[in-house]
Amino acid sequence: MKYLVNLFVILFLIFNISISKAETKIVYINMDKLMNETKAGKSINLQLEKLHKMNIKEFKKIEDQLKKEESQIIAQKNILSKEDYSNKIQNLRNRANEYRKSRQEKINSLTKKRIDASSELLSSINPILSEYSKNNGISIILPKKNVVIAKTNL
Repeated sequence: MKYLVNLFVILFLIFNISISKAETKIVYINMDKLMNETKAGKSINLQLEKLHKMNIKEFKKIEDQLKKEESQIIAQKNILSKEDYSNKIQNLRNRANEYRKSRQEKINSLTKKRIDASSELLSSINPILSEYSKNNGISIILPKKNVVIAKTNL
């Protein structure tokens, strides 16, 4: 019985000591604000916006050209033979499909550039954040969009 009580006391002390009340400091950072309001973030957004506008102009130009050709082919429907008409329609469809593919490739390329630029900005900010967390005793830094609920003093 004495051994059982000693074992119980020892186990209680071990578990009680191992459960320490260490204060972990958790903060979160607004990455959207970082991307939109810092000089580097503004520069990245400006470059991507220029590229996006250039793509839109090019897309609009090609779409107008395809619509013009379509209306010309429709206007010539009664003049052309069925075989010529179907060939022209098929060529127009092929060009439209090529346009859709190239448009999708450019959109995907722009999205990839946006992701790469964001990750590059984050990797350049990481040393600054790690130094800040070390100086202020912060244990964890989370992105704000992943926080469901938090204390207002954070």
